[in-house]
Amino acid sequence: VPSHDTTGRVGSGTRLGGTGSAPKSSTRTTVAAKKYSGGQFWDLPEWNSRYNPPNDKRFTIECDRLERLAELCRKQGIKLAIVNMPLTDENKALLPKRLYAEYKHHVLRIVKAHAATFVDLDASGKFQLSDFYDSAHTNAEGGKKVQDGMLSAVINGKLL
Repeated sequence: VPSHDTTGRVGSGTRLGGTGSAPKSSTRTTVAAKKYSGGQFWDLPEWNSRYNPPNDKRFTIECDRLERLAELCRKQGIKLAIVNMPLTDENKALLPKRLYAEYKHHVLRIVKAHAATFVDLDASGKFQLSDFYDSAHTNAEGGKKVQDGMLSAVINGKLL
């Protein structure tokens, strides 16, 4: 399932920085050293340039594409799950407040209109800073939590 971030980009549907077992201590130290620069995630300047100023035209186009995908899935009898992947608060703080709310509004409208399923891992409260490789991608431990969240949605009948 494609992921739709707040910039209007459609991605592969996964933001996992890795899967499987947790990295060894030396790897964790290297990742931790890369993660922060001056007390913040190293990738925040890049995300800030992607988010600001907002590209409303692209956002509208991507919402339309997501809607067309949802309609195609409904017509073909394919159960669509749209997953809101976790982001750090630091990443979300870069977004104009209206943009994230608008993104969620459009996604939830599409979910309802096309009988899709929405899994909000970002609002789950299960992710801490230590679960992220950078401000927008989980590391192996965070990836396990993503996997567990998806499995829980399947077990609870949301994705069946």
